[in-house]
Amino acid sequence: MCPLIHVMITVSSMRLSSIAVAGLLLLARSTSAFCPNIGGPLSLPPRARFPMRFPAFRANEFDFWWEERRARHAAVGNEVWAAAKANAAAFNTASAEGRAALRAARAKAASEQAARAATAPNTLQLDEDFWWSGAMLSDEVSRWSPPSSSSVALVLTEFVRSDYARQVFNYCRVAGTDYGQIRGMFESVRLVGTKLELKPKQACANVEGLFDRLAKYLRARIPQIKEIHEMTRDGSNIH
Repeated sequence: MCPLIHVMITVSSMRLSSIAVAGLLLLARSTSAFCPNIGGPLSLPPRARFPMRFPAFRANEFDFWWEERRARHAAVGNEVWAAAKANAAAFNTASAEGRAALRAARAKAASEQAARAATAPNTLQLDEDFWWSGAMLSDEVSRWSPPSSSSVALVLTEFVRSDYARQVFNYCRVAGTDYGQIRGMFESVRLVGTKLELKPKQACANVEGLFDRLAKYLRARIPQIKEIHEMTRDGSNIH
């Protein structure tokens, strides 16, 4: 073959190869527009990876009562301390009798202040005996709910819809449909005379201080309640 003809054929082949490569590059670029994550890890939006917790409830009766109680107890403590400090000069603390008289005066002042601070407005009358069983509270078919006329139901609802209860629900990972519901915190509720029995759900059974707060609020709102029993697997704890 003539050398000139061989060179022309080689150049033509190189041009065809360049056109083919350019075409493949354009095709790959257009394909990447439809599949931008090809060859890389898939990433989910932040909300999909970390589901948002439920928002805070509006401050209600329990939240206001608890804050007022804390401020009142702090004021009472300051007054008692100031009165005891002022009266210390009136007693001879060098003798046992003087120190005993000072302790008695301090105890009397503390009891008087606590009695004045214990008056709670908006107290309610106690219900007649009832039993809200676990089957009743957890019945999703009939959508049963405690009667609106029940004072115990009202106070428990105020408690479970408080900001404090929201923190408990978040910590215990309670289902969203049970937020702000009595069934979200308690498995059963029973009233026998002046004794109220509350069985917490397993998720809320070991929350430190929960029953102490609830017992104080129940007694403040319904003074006729004498005993509050936290029903456990081994018996009950009286608050």
